[in-house]
Amino acid sequence: MLFAELKILKNFFPQIKIPNIKLDVYKSKAESQKLARKINQKIPLIYASKQNYFLAHYWKVNFNETAGIPAFCHFLPELNHNEIAGFSQKEFNKNFFVIFLMDPSDPDQIKKKALVTQKFLKRKGVESIIIKGIGNRIKNVFSSFILSNWTSYWLAKLNKTNPDSGNKVIEEFKKLMAKD
Repeated sequence: MLFAELKILKNFFPQIKIPNIKLDVYKSKAESQKLARKINQKIPLIYASKQNYFLAHYWKVNFNETAGIPAFCHFLPELNHNEIAGFSQKEFNKNFFVIFLMDPSDPDQIKKKALVTQKFLKRKGVESIIIKGIGNRIKNVFSSFILSNWTSYWLAKLNKTNPDSGNKVIEEFKKLMAKD
């Protein structure tokens, strides 16, 4: 999986040489277990700033393919323009868990929207978390990748799903397409 992350980084940061980055993998593992328990049996909705949308998409794909659950992503401020209207039905809201991926370089207005949206969603019965990046941008990207990978893995384990089952579902679909 790390090779996929490096390919993404090379696409987004072609001129940057990746420095020696110290990441606390054990801390990420513990955080991911806690996060997986919060998300368990819910549909994750992942939001980030426009500049970090690729991270939200990465999390979504991990939830789909590793944990074998539906997940969706978008960016702020789009959530506040039309998607927020979808949270008017409290009986549906208990099925969602919102993850906001925030980076120190995000504009202050986006950070404020995430905080206000989190408070608003809480009133509507939606659980959420703001995951704040720290340090430089590259460290934040790698930390997010690691946290996403671990969280998806633990969600799969909580649901007694093989973390590699997403690929089997994709292959099953491809076989159906080949028949028709």
